[in-house]
Amino acid sequence: MVYFKSLINIMISFCLSWTPSWSQNVPELQEIVFSGNIFGRSEDSQGQLNFDRQNLSNITSVVPKGSEGTVVETRPLKKRGTYGLKIRLTKVAPGTKTKAVEGDEVWVYFSDVNPWLSFRNKEGMEIQDPEVDLLTIAKRNGNALIPPIQKTILQGPDPNEALVADKTKAQGDFCLHCEASSSALSPGENLRELINKNKTMAGYWSHNSKIMEYSEGSAVKKMISHSIRNKKKYSTGYCYRYVKRSLLASGLARSYPPGRYAKNAVKDLKAQGMVNLLEDSMYSKIIQNPSDAPKGAVIVYANDTKEPGDVQIKTDWGNEGTYLSDFDPQSKNSFLDSPKARRYAREGKPYRMIGVMIKP
Repeated sequence: MVYFKSLINIMISFCLSWTPSWSQNVPELQEIVFSGNIFGRSEDSQGQLNFDRQNLSNITSVVPKGSEGTVVETRPLKKRGTYGLKIRLTKVAPGTKTKAVEGDEVWVYFSDVNPWLSFRNKEGMEIQDPEVDLLTIAKRNGNALIPPIQKTILQGPDPNEALVADKTKAQGDFCLHCEASSSALSPGENLRELINKNKTMAGYWSHNSKIMEYSEGSAVKKMISHSIRNKKKYSTGYCYRYVKRSLLASGLARSYPPGRYAKNAVKDLKAQGMVNLLEDSMYSKIIQNPSDAPKGAVIVYANDTKEPGDVQIKTDWGNEGTYLSDFDPQSKNSFLDSPKARRYAREGKPYRMIGVMIKP
């Protein structure tokens, strides 16, 4: 009898603790914040969604900017990077007349081009690229319409781990300093003396044909042009997403890198065949700040906090260009000169470069 009661208790505990998979959020994606006033919509009688601007019949409320919620369901739409998201509202921001109340479940439209939503993880940090999470939820729902470019990400081994077995060749078997050590330096001459002699960083890097082929190549030109053409006037908070798009548009990335945080870009981009100049002892000594990096380098920044980091594309040699991601800071200063980076530096948690990525 005691055994039977114990068995019953175990079964009851299991039933109470179990919930359908669709109701569980992906661990990384915990909260959504509305960054604009967004129409909340309903499904039709057949369970179909319609986000047509001309269709107003299925609008149930206007969810005010600043409201918060959690994702219940996602449906990838036909256009890549667009989704219908079913949101359970946990907070309705004051100040705007609305029928929306906490606990409502509404469908909203999401596009990675104009998000109107920001995503946070369980630690409250913003997830810059939530598509992996959104697709995972969609798969749990049985919504299998996945954009072709994302199939590459979800099938087979993790792209971040899909490096060749021989780790010495995982970065393209590229000797970073062979030419510099053999032809650029004379006996007894150090790297900083070489830069002083050549007056500019372009003069220094000109001694390495591999880097010059990258920096002055057509792919880097396309990447920079795409970044300039698509930059916003002000920061959107999605620096890594915009850099990914520029890499993909230029052909420097084979597929859309799946990482969520800018500080993970070193690993993400290595999986795309890029190399980190800072991992070469010779160049780690010479690249002491972003202005030392080659033209077209993707510079990755992080600090010793849980912040998601930052990433920028360097548009020219030395101090001649700017640093682009989702916006142009309208100066020749890198992220390290930004108010955010300066604030963390004052607090004793300075940002630093962790990656200077190129593709030989």
